[in-house]
Amino acid sequence: MTDLLLRSLRRLGLLRRVVLYPRRYSCGRPFRIPVYLGIGAAALEERDPWAGPVLQVLLMRCPGTFVDCGVNLGATLLKVHVISPDTPYLGFEANPVCVAYVDELMAVNGITGPVVVPLALTDRRGAATLEIYHHDPTDATASSVPDFKQGQEISKRISVPCMRFDEMAPELLKGPIGVVRLDLEGADQQALEGMVEHLRRDRPVLILRLPPVYRESNTERLHRQLRLEQMLSELGYTLFRIH
Repeated sequence: MTDLLLRSLRRLGLLRRVVLYPRRYSCGRPFRIPVYLGIGAAALEERDPWAGPVLQVLLMRCPGTFVDCGVNLGATLLKVHVISPDTPYLGFEANPVCVAYVDELMAVNGITGPVVVPLALTDRRGAATLEIYHHDPTDATASSVPDFKQGQEISKRISVPCMRFDEMAPELLKGPIGVVRLDLEGADQQALEGMVEHLRRDRPVLILRLPPVYRESNTERLHRQLRLEQMLSELGYTLFRIH
């Protein structure tokens, strides 16, 4: 019923004019999902069906702070909250629209523990340009890598602050890191380079959601993945593919 209503409102051009709080289940628990100003409908979709079972195992075996690099609309935040509510959650999100949305998501569901920091993780302090596609202000495929999607129309560019994780972590962390999830659309290597001190110290498990290379002309995307693999190998990590 909810899907039909949202499709109808979108087709009539009315989705931006309504405020809805439909329910969605995450790991077996219902949550109210804000939909307002045309934002939030994507949060009703299950993007990573494998994430729940994987987190069930990792959060039990890897105690410590869960670091979420690329919070977007908070899908992983909800899963961590259900599976292990006592696990400290520290998230990073460059898109200010997504940060505001997650703040509302937590408020309407009475979630108070997680911390979401509004900046991009990288290997330096400064500013970056976030390129947004699909005319969606919360675009999950937005990237801070210039021209990461070769030839695809960019609907908007946003200047965002960026910083190294190792530089700010002492003020944010509560103990060691247990798991790090990265979904940064090509900027994963730079983010990991900025947290290499904590990777060596805490040896957290890494969950990487890497976009495919797709075609031979995406040589820069391929080179990024190869450099990432080399870096992880030098740090003593072994890669496993989640099916």
